Amino acid sequence: MNNALRKLVLCFFMTVALTLFAAPAYSLEERSVTMTSVLYGDEFLGIFKEPSAVFHDDSKGRLYVADSVNSRLISFDSELEYLSELVDDAMVLPVGIVKSSKGIFYVLDASTRQVLAIDATNKTIETLNFKGIPKDSEKFVAGSIAIGLNDMLYLTDMLNKRVVVFDDSGEYLKAITTSDKALRGFNDIRVDARGYLYAVDSVGARVFVFDDKGQLVSSFGGRDGDGKLGFPVSVAVGSNGLIYLLDRHRGEVVVFNEKGLAQYTLMRKGYVEGKLHSASYIYIDSADTIYVVDGSRVQIFKED
Repeated sequence: MNNALRKLVLCFFMTVALTLFAAPAYSLEERSVTMTSVLYGDEFLGIFKEPSAVFHDDSKGRLYVADSVNSRLISFDSELEYLSELVDDAMVLPVGIVKSSKGIFYVLDASTRQVLAIDATNKTIETLNFKGIPKDSEKFVAGSIAIGLNDMLYLTDMLNKRVVVFDDSGEYLKAITTSDKALRGFNDIRVDARGYLYAVDSVGARVFVFDDKGQLVSSFGGRDGDGKLGFPVSVAVGSNGLIYLLDRHRGEVVVFNEKGLAQYTLMRKGYVEGKLHSASYIYIDSADTIYVVDGSRVQIFKED
């Protein structure tokens, strides 16, 4: 093979490699955000170790962080000043946290895949006993948690590709899924003020939306077209009905409207504060403040 031919072949393979591995260009507008704060922990309370989730109590203005590897929950006031932490032998690897209208915290522990019901007022921690789950092909194994209307608890069923819904006492209410054969399983879920469920299929790069009766309303995403996704891992819903999808591989948030049409993107990939490098969880409070768990930190943003 002469030199010219070698160069031509090399150029061809480089082009193919760039096509396969480079991130496809977006036609979406990138909108700016302001990072208002970032939480790492500090010398007093200790540095975060793999935080997994946050929950904002809008009624009290408090932020709760599930600091997973440190086996604790940490609370901050409305100024993001440290308030307290909860550590208990029953809680080993907290990866999800929600709070009911009755003031009870429900914490998903990844070490046991059980949910702990924490009554901070009476200082009690109990394992929630799930009852009445219908048998399926595989054992129920909880993967993530959300809370909805009437304090209903939503848990992804990792092995059966569904979401199982319970009342706040652990009594089975219903299961939610789709017959879509392309579904690979649900990674993260969120419930909006109407009782609509948003479920992320990370491997399939799609979001499934179910109404308050558990009926499939729509699905969108994928790795083609405007708003193409890499590896979406978490979802949140703003007060205006927009759907915020956190893409871990791209280090950005893709924002969709209620019809599933991509509108714009937020943030960029990077290691400095204000950018995302290992983002795993997104949460939006009633004031549309955006919280992103990103590696060992929690970054807090407002759209400009």
